[in-house]
Amino acid sequence: MACGHSSSNGSAVGPKRKRSAPASGTLSPMPPTLPSPPSGGPESDIENASARYNDGAPGPGTGFVDELRSTSTRIRTMPLVTRLFSWASALGVVTLVALLYDRLPELLPVTRWSSAPRSLLLALRVPSINLMSLVLIEALSRALLRSSPQADAQGVATALFLTIGMKALIEGAELFLLPTRSPLIPWALVAAVVGGVGVAVARGRRIFLGPARQTIHFDRVEKLVAAFAIASLVALQLAPAF
Repeated sequence: MACGHSSSNGSAVGPKRKRSAPASGTLSPMPPTLPSPPSGGPESDIENASARYNDGAPGPGTGFVDELRSTSTRIRTMPLVTRLFSWASALGVVTLVALLYDRLPELLPVTRWSSAPRSLLLALRVPSINLMSLVLIEALSRALLRSSPQADAQGVATALFLTIGMKALIEGAELFLLPTRSPLIPWALVAAVVGGVGVAVARGRRIFLGPARQTIHFDRVEKLVAAFAIASLVALQLAPAF
């Protein structure tokens, strides 16, 4: 007798075996991983920007943000030292001339080649020209410092303030040294004015010759101040003729 049963197709059927469960210490197979996005994709850019923000590290584009945030601060503080120097020089010379007027010589220069009897108007004429020049530069610098590029505007304002400050000091020294005339003073004056104006022109060529000049605008107060300064300068230049 046969010990096993046979099926209709003649194949032997043995006892069914149960699948054994995986042992508790074995690892289950890992699911298939999806391909990661390319490193230059938008997801990578967002992650990098987030990491830079959390780490506090500067990333591309942060310079422009810093420029916008610091614009108002630079308008107030950048030419502060040169502005204080210039105003202290111009106002200091005017004050000294008014206080020491009696010590000035009887003849005061009108030009480099002519003189006239001493008068308060003649003594204060050149210091007042420097003072009105500072008023004009104040109005111009405020308009420039609202323009772009900021670095060039700050360079122009700083150079102009320094020029007027040095001019006021040199001309004040020349006035109080009278009647002695030093041959070095005219050369120092030319060097200060030409050098300062040259630096201002060089720093401002991108503003005045480029599309940035369209961003320069004066408000109503600045226009009035500039007009007053220009009218005063013309009157002071023509004063000796009368």
